[in-house]
Amino acid sequence: MNINNDKSTYVAPYKVVLFDALDAFYYADVMDKMEEINEIDDYDKACAYANAIFVIKNYKWDSLSDMNELDDGFDVRVYDNRMLCVYAAHTKYITKWIGESGTDFIFTPAIQKAIQFSIKTHEIYQKQKRKGKDVPYITHPLTVALILSQAGASEGVVVAGILHDTIEDSVEEKKVTKEMLVERFGENVAELVDSVTEKDRGLSWSERKEDALEEIKKFSSDSLLLKSADVISNNTELIRDYNCDGDKTFERFNASKEETLKHTLQVIRTILEGNEECPLVWDLKMLAMGLNTVGTNIFMSKYKPALLEWDEYDENKELECPICGWEGIGVVNSDSHFCLDVSCSVCNKMLLVVSYPLIDGAGGEVEEDDEDLDEVGESEMVMVHTCKPNKNSDKYEVFVDDNYHYMD
Repeated sequence: MNINNDKSTYVAPYKVVLFDALDAFYYADVMDKMEEINEIDDYDKACAYANAIFVIKNYKWDSLSDMNELDDGFDVRVYDNRMLCVYAAHTKYITKWIGESGTDFIFTPAIQKAIQFSIKTHEIYQKQKRKGKDVPYITHPLTVALILSQAGASEGVVVAGILHDTIEDSVEEKKVTKEMLVERFGENVAELVDSVTEKDRGLSWSERKEDALEEIKKFSSDSLLLKSADVISNNTELIRDYNCDGDKTFERFNASKEETLKHTLQVIRTILEGNEECPLVWDLKMLAMGLNTVGTNIFMSKYKPALLEWDEYDENKELECPICGWEGIGVVNSDSHFCLDVSCSVCNKMLLVVSYPLIDGAGGEVEEDDEDLDEVGESEMVMVHTCKPNKNSDKYEVFVDDNYHYMD
């Protein structure tokens, strides 16, 4: 069976057909062995329909090997109007079977071929190193592929992870092109690699990074997953280096520490906006918090949180993060007895600090210019306490010597 992966040649409508697994193996695309079950105009819908039928028909099998041993089960395929096979459901489940986690690294021929190709591009032809370090560059694409495999990515996405920098970083005399990747690894892999490749290295750093953010907004879910793994690999390494070498780490980049961190945080925010269901969401958010910590001295001094009194605070007001560009209702931290703070939900940058009102010993609120404060003695000042409003009632929580009492 040959699957045509060149989507530009597909002709609608698409026939979804059912094969007995044994017939599918021996007879491949023989027409009289097929059972047509539907005809659909949209390719993606036809593939989704095929996947659903495949799961229903093969629910009793624990693995592909079990099905093959007993010569039982079914395959479901999609053919275009010229009766060329354009999709087979077993290719989706061969590495991610029903009931399995889908996170095992499957050392398939395609992955082996991609590793060899990437080693030649990064190591054999140029001895490429990680920026500013005596570490072989090939460690990075292999790490990206491992992250993708653990995230349950398809074989094609894992292969793209291994190859994702081959176009961008290949030397002129051994230049890798998209067409070359199409020929060796198929249209889908080549498209994924091309999507995460910078298109114009001649632009300034800021122009290239602005263009990159705009490109991410157009990414498919697979491109977003690939980009996520790339960002996680690069910046986990950056944080580890920073913990060892401090600000010296940023001397190897073409931009300042602030610019580098802000851009990466904006990339993470853009990825999360593009696909909230990405399996690497938690990793990205933890990474963003780590990067914010690395830049905290710059961010807290240059982008200070707004200071508000309690009666000025609107918990439903949307905020904007000056670091990553996120907009929305912030994450509230009310653990303190003296104030609450509101942070960005992506990078955890503190955006607001809201002071709780003060009350005097009689239970009245204290104004900043309250003349009574000028008249009380030092011993009486202990009767002025932080007053934390209780959102669930009309009472206040009054904090005195690490204990609290309710007051109307």
